[in-house]
Amino acid sequence: MDVSGEYVFDGPRPLVWETLLDPDVLAGVLPGCEKLELV
Repeated sequence: MDVSGEYVFDGPRPLVWETLLDPDVLAGVLPGCEKLELV
C-alpha cells in the first residue's frame, strides 16, 4: 500500500491518536480500504 499526502487534524493530540487507533475509523479514512483486520 502506498499512501501519501498530508493532513493537519484540528483537535487535541490525545483525541486524534485515540480516534486514529480505532480500526473502524482508520478503515473509513484509508482510500480504497474495504476491510481492516487486526493481527
